Amino acid sequence: MSGFSPNLAIFDKTYDETVALLEEARMFVRSGHWDSEPRGDMLNLLSAREALRLTTRLSQVLAWLLVRRAVTAGEVTPQEAATDERWRLGAARICRDRSGLEIEGLPPSLRDMLERSYNLYVRIARLDELVRREGAAGST
Repeated sequence: MSGFSPNLAIFDKTYDETVALLEEARMFVRSGHWDSEPRGDMLNLLSAREALRLTTRLSQVLAWLLVRRAVTAGEVTPQEAATDERWRLGAARICRDRSGLEIEGLPPSLRDMLERSYNLYVRIARLDELVRREGAAGST
């Protein structure tokens, strides 16, 4: 197998980006700003749903990046990481759904984090697909 050997600096930067966005999301949710504005119950519910989508995306990305670190550390083989479904980027149906961005009245900071988390998820999904293809080529 030729092996997927990414530039580790890129993964470190992406990991830092993911952790920073997770911290930003945590602070947003913790502030209560999204549900304290007089927006109405339905808009607050939709904002809460999108905040959960945000954390789901970021959790999936972070888990995938941690698997890549485990591969680098020799704790998981590249073949395992590429072929075992447990190590794949998950929740695509939820994470690729951008319909929340169309919600009128969504807090601008939440909308911004949703957009950034979506872009991050899509970048990692491309890498995940590359890892899968490399793993499939190596197992034949």
